[in-house]
Formats: sequence, structure tokens, C-alpha cells
Amino acid sequence: MKEDELTLVEKFGLLTHSPKEASQEEPRFSPTDEAWDDEERGDYRAFVVSRMRGVPAIEFRFKSGDSEIFAYSHLYRISFVASGGLALTFSDDVVEVMGVRLGELKKHLLRQQVIRICEADAPTAKLAGDDEAVVTAMRVVGRNEELVD
Repeated sequence: MKEDELTLVEKFGLLTHSPKEASQEEPRFSPTDEAWDDEERGDYRAFVVSRMRGVPAIEFRFKSGDSEIFAYSHLYRISFVASGGLALTFSDDVVEVMGVRLGELKKHLLRQQVIRICEADAPTAKLAGDDEAVVTAMRVVGRNEELVD
């Protein structure tokens, strides 16, 4: 192929692989990847993390099956409770998250990487490994309501 027949993309090397190769590439994230929405894993995870920083929102999934989603842009304070929990203060509400081994959750919340926090019922909590985080209780409290001590 002559140089004058090349496209600008090919001429300046802007395409790192051919379009044919791109269609055969594996997806960037697989369903089992920690950064992917892991609905299909089937086992309990206290929280799901995105590899990107600054995700737009956090979903709180309750053991009842209900869920609420809050935007990180409305998260004003994170309080760490000595008894094993976190209090996340959003514009109008505080979300209390109680559990064990929540250090990693705290780290990823500070980086705005957590996309979901899941409350476990008692049988599910027993399935978690000894080194895994478990969210034992979670509730949304209006700013004017009393928080649990």
C-alpha cells in the first residue's frame, strides 16, 4: 500500500490494532471482575468496588430486598463508629452501616469507588469468610431523627 493511500489514523499510528482485531477482543471487564457489576457471582459481598475513582452514586441494598441510591455529590461526611460501623451523612439523610471488618469499605469510600453496599441477613453473614467484610445492619435516618449510639 502506498503512503498516499493510508488514512490519517494509519499514517500517524493512532490505531494500535486493526478494527478486525478489536471486534475479537475480550470485553474490558468480565462479569467476575471486581470492577464490574457482579450480579452473577451469586455469593455475598458486603460491598462492590469500581476500579474508577469518583463513581456517581452508591446503592444501598437492604436484606429486605429494598434499595436506595445516593449521589456521592451529596455525601458531606463519613463518621467511623468505634463499635464497628460507619455513618455517611448525605444532604438530607444519614445512612448507618454496621458490621465487621469494614476497613476496606472505608478506604474505598474515601476514594469514591464503592458502587454498592449490601446488608446480610444472619444465614448469609455466616457464609462470609473470616477475613471478609460483613454488613450486619443498615438503615437510613432523616437528618432530624435520632441516630443509634
